[in-house]
Amino acid sequence: MNAESTSSKSPNSDPNAGLQSPRLRRVLKLSRVFRIICWIMMAGLILAAIGVSIPQIQKLFTGGDGDAQTPQQAFFPAALFLHAWWFAAIWFLERMFRSFSTNGVFHPSGARYLKWLGFWFLLSGCIPLVLGMFSFAIGNLRASEIIAILAPASSPALLGAIILMIGWILEEACELRAEQELTI
Repeated sequence: MNAESTSSKSPNSDPNAGLQSPRLRRVLKLSRVFRIICWIMMAGLILAAIGVSIPQIQKLFTGGDGDAQTPQQAFFPAALFLHAWWFAAIWFLERMFRSFSTNGVFHPSGARYLKWLGFWFLLSGCIPLVLGMFSFAIGNLRASEIIAILAPASSPALLGAIILMIGWILEEACELRAEQELTI
């Protein structure tokens, strides 16, 4: 064996330097592409939120319909909340791809954002479940209505649990990589 093949990388070297694996290069390249897609989606959400807001703001300045609340006015806060909710989810996704493209795949910041994204989806599935169970407990819903709430809400909760588990696995992989770099 020669000295060049047994030399280790210095700990302060760039994590993306000397990548020989085509899979890792593909992950880095796709991370950059997905970051751009995330930015486009976030810009679209901002424009959609502005589009929803403009008619409501115009009604504020023109006097609107007086005290009568239209379904559109009741929809306004929910629409803004959903825009903000999805903006945050896409922001977590963009941060994760940013970490992958700048720090490499096995970096704690990528695992952290992946766990946040999983928690976000788990929360988006659990909120309707909890509200549905609460409504069922106080007697506002029948069993058939609770099933109609549980079925669609279980998908994001399950997806969030799976993403959260993958985030924990990636965190363990980061620790294993850090330990592997310390061994001779």
